[in-house]
Amino acid sequence: MGNIDKPILIVDLDGTLLKNDFFAEIFYSKLISNPFQIFGQFMSKKTWLEVKREYISELEQNEEVIEPLINQQIVNWIRDNKSHFNSTVIVSASPDDFVKSIYHLIKKIHPDLLIESAYGSLLINLKGSQKLDFIKNNWGDNYWYIADSKTDKPIFHAAKGAILVKNGDLKILHGKLHQINATQTLG
Repeated sequence: MGNIDKPILIVDLDGTLLKNDFFAEIFYSKLISNPFQIFGQFMSKKTWLEVKREYISELEQNEEVIEPLINQQIVNWIRDNKSHFNSTVIVSASPDDFVKSIYHLIKKIHPDLLIESAYGSLLINLKGSQKLDFIKNNWGDNYWYIADSKTDKPIFHAAKGAILVKNGDLKILHGKLHQINATQTLG
């Protein structure tokens, strides 16, 4: 276990660790490439959960699909700054089984990141204040947060340090890690 005085680094998935909302992208790319397949899945009375599981299974068998979607700038920042954090976790509003699949693929591709675990939405949608409650219940107040979404404003404000990902750039909103200060744009 790490130093309890060091904060936890909490990383959002879609638009942050991944360059875009990958789960939605899978759905829409399948819809565009073969709309009858999606229609057929729903007509065959498959539930959304069954369709989602098929997509996740397909993804788990093909890690080459995910690799170009990983935001290398975020990966580099995590790698360069991991000594400042007790651990790193992914918390996302995407479905939990999808988040865990992506987490395992990222661990295979970048084992040196030492990402400890990943959490997605189960019973509640982990966005905004629900996500903040989830974070505080699991890790308390000693955390840094890195994300792209304005819906996560309450999390940014409550964090010891906050990094906004915008148009591919990382900007520290507040907090200090040794030589990195709050006005510096990274990247």
